[in-house]
Amino acid sequence: MTYSQTGKRTLFIAALVLILVLAASFLMADTAHAASKAISSEADFKKIAKDLDGDYYLTQDIKLSANTVIKGTFTGTLDGKGYSINMYAPTKLPEVERTYSYGRFMKAEGATFKNLKIKGASFEVKKSWDDQMLGGLVGTAKNCTFQKISITGTIKMTLSGGLDHGGIVAEAENCIFKSCTTSSKSQLIAETSSKQYVCIGRFAGSSNGCTYEKCTTAGTVSIKTAGMVRHQGFVDIGGGTDTYTNCTNKANITVSGGYYMPRVSGIGQIGIYDNCKNTGDIKCTFSKANSGALVGGIMCANNDTDCMGKVTNSSNSGDITVTYSSTFEADRNGNNDAAVGGIASMGSAINCKNSGKIKVYMKTSSAYMSQCVPQIGGIVGYAGLGYWEFVEGSDIVKDCKNTGSVSFTDNGTSPDPCVGGITGCGGIISECYNTASITVSKKEGFRVGGITGGANGVENCYNTGKVTGKGIGDASGIAATYEYNKLNPGYVRYNYNTGKITAEYHGGPGTVVNSAYTNANDNCIYDNYSTTGQLYGKYITGAKGTEVDAINFENCPALSQDIWKMNKDGTRLIFK
Repeated sequence: MTYSQTGKRTLFIAALVLILVLAASFLMADTAHAASKAISSEADFKKIAKDLDGDYYLTQDIKLSANTVIKGTFTGTLDGKGYSINMYAPTKLPEVERTYSYGRFMKAEGATFKNLKIKGASFEVKKSWDDQMLGGLVGTAKNCTFQKISITGTIKMTLSGGLDHGGIVAEAENCIFKSCTTSSKSQLIAETSSKQYVCIGRFAGSSNGCTYEKCTTAGTVSIKTAGMVRHQGFVDIGGGTDTYTNCTNKANITVSGGYYMPRVSGIGQIGIYDNCKNTGDIKCTFSKANSGALVGGIMCANNDTDCMGKVTNSSNSGDITVTYSSTFEADRNGNNDAAVGGIASMGSAINCKNSGKIKVYMKTSSAYMSQCVPQIGGIVGYAGLGYWEFVEGSDIVKDCKNTGSVSFTDNGTSPDPCVGGITGCGGIISECYNTASITVSKKEGFRVGGITGGANGVENCYNTGKVTGKGIGDASGIAATYEYNKLNPGYVRYNYNTGKITAEYHGGPGTVVNSAYTNANDNCIYDNYSTTGQLYGKYITGAKGTEVDAINFENCPALSQDIWKMNKDGTRLIFK
């Protein structure tokens, strides 16, 4: 046999093997396709209950009747193939289904739901039980994946009892939500006469250990309640371990009523956020807000957990308006979580920006008001230090800018409210700036600053915005007051102010720092600059700083060229 014959034979064998391999792969593919079960009707959907571990796909849009549910625990796959199911909660929950969580799939674990549209529907729950939770798709989900799930249409709820509701899931644990959306024409309307909790999330009612990636909400949200309202754009109650990446809220949110500690935000509660955005307006009117309220453009969080939350590389452009139309009370335990921020109510923020207008109106009266301090900030309401136990990392606010006006009006008796362009109170703040007007209207007793109302530390920051205190209080371009904290001492240094300061002062005026509180060390305040007058209030002695005609390197040698540069007009220093 010649070499050429041998080569041809080898080539023939190789080609034959390739054909056999391809045939086998096609056969396997056909077998896999055959294993997936088609759903083209409600009758097909009900068959899922007979094989909870199976793989299913839709062949067309289907509509489910009121009480069609899959009991047991679903562990398979449902691929919508871009089709839709009308699967929201029934008009009346059946008496036999007084389970904790309710959905078209009662439970799911390790399951995958993808490429599916959920159509909204009006429904009325005339009787709901304590801790009843409803999910548009799943009641309780654990270790599940939800990918490209979209919610369209109107969801209208009329409730007589407490309820947790999630557009996709009622309770989610260690789940993945990826590229999930609500449409621009979608509406969420909820109304309840109950004083129980009303907790609503566009995707999940409660969430712990979950991740949200490239998810977007749009449309409108309207909630009216006499109860304990909590609404976040994506999820109601976060356990402090949820993460959000590249997520956006475009929905306008309106909340009225609310009793115990209302919590409202564009995206979520306690968690870790990166590259998230809120463009929707948030408007809240709380008729009886007991123990304050938490409102944030991206995140609303409180300080009663080990993690207050962290937001990075994120922005808010939506206007936030909060009105306390009746009383504002601390409870007998002294809870005082009254915090509003363009990015977060409380927590840490790095490389974030706010351009939305922040407005808070308050009428206050309570025997416990000494425990209740409103804190309003363009970026963060309260940033961790001062009155509460220090939680490491929760106080860092860095590389943030505010260009949206911040205002607080109080016709009542709130004690010592703190208002600032970056934080209302607290935080170790660095390389941040404010260019917007910051205003407080209160007869007496307030702290208002271009950067912060009450500082634990401010470094390399500047303010060019107008700061106005309409009444008697502390007002300053950088920090209205400085409070030394031995757990994490900070400094007020390397800052400048060019904004105009107007107020009737407590011991002022001081264009950089107006007053120093308990344990303040004057050695912590130095190398600050101002073009608008005296740097420090009369109660601060020994602090160093300079009044200058212009903010440049020659006049302000302490401002490092590693951080600062001249602006294009050559009129003052800005960050590199």
